[in-house]
Amino acid sequence: MANSIVEVNKDELNVWLKSNIIEKLAKNLDQPYENITWEVSSPENCFYLSSVIFLKVNIEGKKILNSDECQDKCIYLVMKRPGLLMATKTLLPIASLFHNEILFYKFISHNNTDFPRCYYYSEDKNNLNNMVIVMENIGIKGYELCYKSYDIPFEYVISAMKTIGKFHAMSYAMKKQKPEVFFKIIENIEESRYFPGDDFSKYINLIALRPVEWLRKQNYDKVFVDSLENYMSNAFTNVMIDAITPIEPLATLCHGDFTRNNIFYHKTENKLESMLIDFAMLRYSSPSTDISTFLYLNCSNNDRSERFNEIFEAYHKSLIENLREEGIDDLKEYSYEKILKDYKRRAMYGFVIALFFLPILRGYTTFSLEDTVNFDYAKEARSTKKAGGDDLSREFSEILLELRDNGCLHHVCGNF
Repeated sequence: MANSIVEVNKDELNVWLKSNIIEKLAKNLDQPYENITWEVSSPENCFYLSSVIFLKVNIEGKKILNSDECQDKCIYLVMKRPGLLMATKTLLPIASLFHNEILFYKFISHNNTDFPRCYYYSEDKNNLNNMVIVMENIGIKGYELCYKSYDIPFEYVISAMKTIGKFHAMSYAMKKQKPEVFFKIIENIEESRYFPGDDFSKYINLIALRPVEWLRKQNYDKVFVDSLENYMSNAFTNVMIDAITPIEPLATLCHGDFTRNNIFYHKTENKLESMLIDFAMLRYSSPSTDISTFLYLNCSNNDRSERFNEIFEAYHKSLIENLREEGIDDLKEYSYEKILKDYKRRAMYGFVIALFFLPILRGYTTFSLEDTVNFDYAKEARSTKKAGGDDLSREFSEILLELRDNGCLHHVCGNF
């Protein structure tokens, strides 16, 4: 695991903060610059592609509202800079990732308490060193990641589904009520993940064949396997690009990286709340891309297969309730049947992501910074397809058959 603060000498970092951040932050906090001191630290036992730094900002003699009295106050913040992303520029468009997240905080979240408060941001595509986002540290409020990285407890799955349902409802409401504003935001989102013809697209096409090859090895029905192989050999286009292509009227603003790592939970005796973070991979597409990503990466196979109706109903109920709260009365186009039909058409999206990311989550393989800098797609695909051995290949093939049995491959194989 990398400790992001190691990248920068602490003294140099403090000089940079003083020159570039603190005065502007003080202005946004409506405090005299002279009254502010700060302390820096970094996350422990965590790895982030961006350089993540914790800031404890001390405000001396902060004036109390509607009073002549003053008191000292601490504000706990998280600062993100390109940092380690600089080393991954061959795979990830750094400027676009920061652009999208800044776009979210600038035009979408505003003072919405459903999201971390943003205190400062700077976008400079000509000098990536000046790219920065400063937001509240929600850990101080008791929010934390789920203690499991995959096969997470069912109550955490339900909480996450309710939260993404509310997020999608917020988007649909803006789309209906402020279409000019909404689509101007959509036009400004920059693609950050899927680029036809690049090495990552070739990698996806190779690793997507893993469950198909296992079924062929088991002498599974040849006609079915041949049909799947033809489809999955170009999974990048047939699955990924197809899924993210917006289809009206259900296209919505999606988180784009809706996984356990980007959901923080706050548990009390009576309830479990969750909050989304990291909006760098925003996109306008089917809500099913978010749903399927989470279900195939972080939900257990048993919960996803045996309790799918409960999970999907939690999502849909949250979506409808929040649409009503947003003032949307005509809900016909968001019916359970229409959302479920859309999900079945695009569920393969999350499955393909699981094919390359689940082996990492389970500790069968790693993906280091060196791998991203010198990305050999053929070599990485061979390694990914072997990770977890026959047991994982069998598991993936069983999930693929489950997708077929649930009608998620009807557009590929018909009623086979």
